[in-house]
Amino acid sequence: MNLESFSTNTPSQENGDHLYHQGMQAAQTGDDQRALSLLQQAMEALPQRGDIAYNYGVLLQQAGRIDDAIATWQRASKHSPQHSVIWTNLALALTLSGQWEKAQETYTQALALHPQCRDLLYHYALFLNKMGNLDQSLATFKTLLDATPQDQAALMNAGKTAKAAGQFSQAVTYYDRAINSGGPHTALAYFNRANLLLLQGQWRNGFTDYEWRLKLSDAPPAPWGLPSFHDSLPRGSRLLLWSDQGLGDALMFLRFAPLLAARGYAVFLFVQTPLKTLLTGSLSVQGVFDPTDAPVPMDAALAIGSLPHILQCDPVTSWQGPYIVAPPIPSSPLPPRGTSQRIGLVWAGNPKHENDRNRSSSLQDIAPLLNQTDTEWFSLQVGSRAEDIAKEGFQNRIVDLSESLTDFAVSAAVIRDLDLIITVDTAIAHLAGAMGKPVWTLLPKMNGDWRWGPAGETTFWYPSMRLYRQKQAGSWAESISEMGKDLHKTKL
Repeated sequence: MNLESFSTNTPSQENGDHLYHQGMQAAQTGDDQRALSLLQQAMEALPQRGDIAYNYGVLLQQAGRIDDAIATWQRASKHSPQHSVIWTNLALALTLSGQWEKAQETYTQALALHPQCRDLLYHYALFLNKMGNLDQSLATFKTLLDATPQDQAALMNAGKTAKAAGQFSQAVTYYDRAINSGGPHTALAYFNRANLLLLQGQWRNGFTDYEWRLKLSDAPPAPWGLPSFHDSLPRGSRLLLWSDQGLGDALMFLRFAPLLAARGYAVFLFVQTPLKTLLTGSLSVQGVFDPTDAPVPMDAALAIGSLPHILQCDPVTSWQGPYIVAPPIPSSPLPPRGTSQRIGLVWAGNPKHENDRNRSSSLQDIAPLLNQTDTEWFSLQVGSRAEDIAKEGFQNRIVDLSESLTDFAVSAAVIRDLDLIITVDTAIAHLAGAMGKPVWTLLPKMNGDWRWGPAGETTFWYPSMRLYRQKQAGSWAESISEMGKDLHKTKL
């Protein structure tokens, strides 16, 4: 959101206009406090000036005063309804503050005045997507794209919305158009199309497109400045297989490492620190490094997520049995086993994940499971969400292991000694699956990950895993109820 200057025909007073220009100059030099004071005075002198109110609101929001920004833009929308940018910022701020109904009302009022405004249509379509109103979101994107058919950002988000609505062929069409539009986000358009193709099991084309992730603006570079792998690399070459995505991705794609070693390469791993101890000595790997290690001579680097593409293998046949074994640890954080079944729980993933709002649940969501008799519950939840146990009063029902789970080697040792893992879509799901442990994974209805496919209760990635899919976006109630019934009748 940027400061803007736009013309107005409303009358002004010389002093108010002077205060406004002084305030804008102060903002440009980074003197935000002085700018806020001057713009407030200018707005009070010239309440009918939309440009002053707009920029004052921008500074308020940048200062973290979102409620004041909303109030300012609400007044400005009444005095200067002709300025669509005021309406857009107001709707976005209301959404950001969680005032969904007021945001909806604002978009409706704004589009009645500015039915062809690109930014209003674009952000309204995104808003509708977040609200789960996919049909209306697609209709809004269509209105926008009828007017601006080469709008790459709109094409990509229309594709994501069509994908979420299950309209896969329409989604591919939007992604193809986004790629052909020649805009600045072509790599992301390819990557989005890859996720859709992989969701449908189109492995060859999907993994070809998947390589575009390495060209995204936020893609990490290969470690140690190593050159990229190429087919002419001679047998015996030292190859550093590096984790270019999340922890769960590294665990899932690791199954392909032996195929690379079988081609005669000396395979080494470069992974995130929490994985280092767990993966040392695994799967034909001759050494494991993390970002704290000094560079070691290597001939080339290969992103671990590129293995299916490089090997041209069919992931459906990739399972050759459990491939991660929990290493020995000094002492287990688990108490001595009694006669009850022991189940591990994870209810939330990485809050920085772009789909965390959909894929994470709450402890209250899974609380109905705790009514199971003859069951001990252990939390494998880490991070700030581990505090939910104490905050919500479940200390007597769930044993919190978070302080002991210092890395994935410890997590694997705990998983080995549990009977079942119940988790949302996190790295723990991949770890349990790769170990061959029974794991029940809760999947969101909106924007589910490609690797779990569009439907079904099982996955070829992990034969010991059972999938529980949301029936209604945003609600885990039916999935948890189904899981509770299965738990009642299942002998672990």
